[in-house]
Amino acid sequence: MHSYLLLYVAVVVLLALLIYQDFTQRAVSWILLFLLIPCQFGLTYLTIGIEELFFNLEVNMMLLIFQFLLLTVYFSLRIRSLTNIINKFIGIGDLFFFVFLSMAFSPFNFILFFILSLLLILIVYAIAVRGRIKQYRIPLLGNMSIIYLVMLAVEQLSCFDRFDDTWAVHLFL
Repeated sequence: MHSYLLLYVAVVVLLALLIYQDFTQRAVSWILLFLLIPCQFGLTYLTIGIEELFFNLEVNMMLLIFQFLLLTVYFSLRIRSLTNIINKFIGIGDLFFFVFLSMAFSPFNFILFFILSLLLILIVYAIAVRGRIKQYRIPLLGNMSIIYLVMLAVEQLSCFDRFDDTWAVHLFL
């Protein structure tokens, strides 16, 4: 339990530092990301075990790869030439953050978190900017980190388990 609490606090502190950096500098420290990923790995391992961790990681990474392939095709068709979306439309730090997130959820909860957080960020920035700025760079990592921290707080205060998809099975079947 002591290791779990230490890793949990480390994840929260690292996320807070990343949020601050992303909002103030529009860039994040690689060191923080490289510390965050093993901390989440350890936290998830202590929570669900190695087999389920690797299953979730594998499925979630496949979903991310599929999504980025679709985005590459979309932007390549839109621009009419093969386009590398990394560092042009999405930062490399965001990609490493998605690796972090892929360890933090079961597959269904990962999809749900990913889609809902992106929609929430898009809606908030669409309302906040309201056409005042033509091109605005959204601190994606910082915003998703805030939403993830809120989700962690909800998980601590409720019976929600981000590694359990059974609620979705009962809801949709």
